[in-house]
Amino acid sequence: MMNFQFYEKDSPDDFVSDLAGQLRDYPLSECLFGPYDMREFRPDLIQALLNDYLIPSRMRKNFTTIATGKEKWYGTQYKQEYLSDEFIKKCETCDLNVDHHLPLPNDFIPNDFRLYHSEQKKQSLQNYRRQKPHTMNDSGLLYLTAECCWHDDELLSCLDDIKPQDIEVFIRQMFAYFYVDSLMYGNLTENQSIEYMIMFQQKFHQNHLFQPIYPSMWFNHRQLMLPEGCNYAYTMLNDGHCTEAITIYLQCFQQTLENNALIDVFAQLISEPCFEQLRTKEQLGYIVSAKIFSAYGAQGLQITVQSTFGLDHVNRRIERFLDSIRDYIEQMSEEDFQKQREGQIMKNMEIPKRMTSQGNTFWFEISRHEFCFDRREI
Repeated sequence: MMNFQFYEKDSPDDFVSDLAGQLRDYPLSECLFGPYDMREFRPDLIQALLNDYLIPSRMRKNFTTIATGKEKWYGTQYKQEYLSDEFIKKCETCDLNVDHHLPLPNDFIPNDFRLYHSEQKKQSLQNYRRQKPHTMNDSGLLYLTAECCWHDDELLSCLDDIKPQDIEVFIRQMFAYFYVDSLMYGNLTENQSIEYMIMFQQKFHQNHLFQPIYPSMWFNHRQLMLPEGCNYAYTMLNDGHCTEAITIYLQCFQQTLENNALIDVFAQLISEPCFEQLRTKEQLGYIVSAKIFSAYGAQGLQITVQSTFGLDHVNRRIERFLDSIRDYIEQMSEEDFQKQREGQIMKNMEIPKRMTSQGNTFWFEISRHEFCFDRREI
């Protein structure tokens, strides 16, 4: 029922399609929450399904290689035949195949969860170099420009030295002084949110676990401002993919409301030409994007291409595209510019369609302690 209670708004076509299917299985008064209403475990129903339905006499076979019919909606060819009585009898009287059975108990489910979480984290760090190349570039760019950020290889090098007693010491140190950022968003009121937060704090106060730190002691992330005219290159190894990705980052300026609006419009102007030139015309790769990279006070433009071509070649094509941008914007008519500008305004004013999208926007402001919740509107 939790999934039903907090179910996000769905697209209209998916909603009516799913609901139409549920009308066949549930009474009209229960068709909305019927698939979520699992109040008790019924092994007898599972056994009835196996005994009464998953049997040869209720099976049928479909063929496409010797199809004689064609369904009316999409024209898919098929041939349908019922199983012969002789074949059904043979299936019902044959010996059981020991290789066909329900899943056995999983012997690998951990009992020592301290070890489990340590190993899970280690595996996650080891898989870093097997990510999609363009995703790996995003995390690499943050690592290079953030004032305080650790690479997964750096974290991995320290993981094997961590012992359970180290965790215990860390927990005591962490709870000595800390502050809490929280976001409560959804099916609750402002007063309920405040009440929950007070209850959370009281639990720690009652056990004398911590003293809150003052806002002046909060740690605020910052991004490095690159020297004007600089040119740096950084290479990362990817073990999991045969394609490569290159990201060119052009840092522009510190964040202000005016600068944010300026780079929003600039990204709007070049994103479509970038995709059309590098993806459609030159076919350098399937993944091509031009977007804003914004982190901890600085703004910049990020162009990424994932390609099977050599990175030197792709880099030259991106540089050539960037050289053409000035002429493209200077030759743009006032009418076209206003259309692009209005398009960006409409995009900023668009209401998020999913709670997760809106929640991520709220958390972006909270985690950076900027709290500009009407940033897009401004």
